[in-house]
Formats: sequence, structure tokens, C-alpha cells
Amino acid sequence: MLNFHPHLHGLLADGYWKDGVFTRFLEVALASIEKAFAERVLAQLHKRELITDDDVAQSLSQDHTGFGVWMGDPFHDKESEQFVARYIERAPLALDKLSLQDDIVTYTPLRMVQGTIRWSSCSCS
Repeated sequence: MLNFHPHLHGLLADGYWKDGVFTRFLEVALASIEKAFAERVLAQLHKRELITDDDVAQSLSQDHTGFGVWMGDPFHDKESEQFVARYIERAPLALDKLSLQDDIVTYTPLRMVQGTIRWSSCSCS
């Protein structure tokens, strides 16, 4: 079964440039980033009237909101850098496996022999 699992990937520096000097962050507060990310996404969903005040409060009251931030170990070799960069730029779905007919989006995976996975299309702005 295909699950709806929106997520982002990023390749970020572990510091910042100022006056020509790169300074590494001493610490990255992942919990603070995760909280801010959850609050901003939920605020946008609320603004678009896709969720209610109660939905926002309920989600934020949980020990695990469903939002997560992960940071891996730094890498220092070109091969790892290129691998991660290729992974991040990869499209999550192959467009040639998607079709639209009568407001229904159909995704046909390469390995699926019989049938297809179907879900209703939606309009997002």
C-alpha cells in the first residue's frame, strides 16, 4: 500500500560565513528546529482551513507530533558528498508512472504485475 508521507531533504552547512571566515555551529538544536517546523506547517494548514484549532492543539500536545528532524554525521569525502547530493535531487515519483483520468491519479509501480495503486487527485495551491 502506498502511504502519504510528505517530507523534505536538505544538504546544509554545519556553520556560517561572516566576513570571509567560516564558523562551525557549536550545537544544532534539533528539538527546537523540529518544534518550529511542526508549528509552521500546522499554521499553514490551519490558514488554508485544512485543519482546525483543535487539530493543531492535539497534534502539538503529543510526545511525537509526526514531525521529525534528523541530522547525520558530517562527511568529508567527495564520494559521500556526491551520493547525498544525487539522493536529494532525485524525484520521489517517476512521472511516466503517473496518469490522470476523470480526476483520478493512477500510479503504476515498475514491480507491480497486476493492478495499480489509485488515489483521488487533489488541487493544492
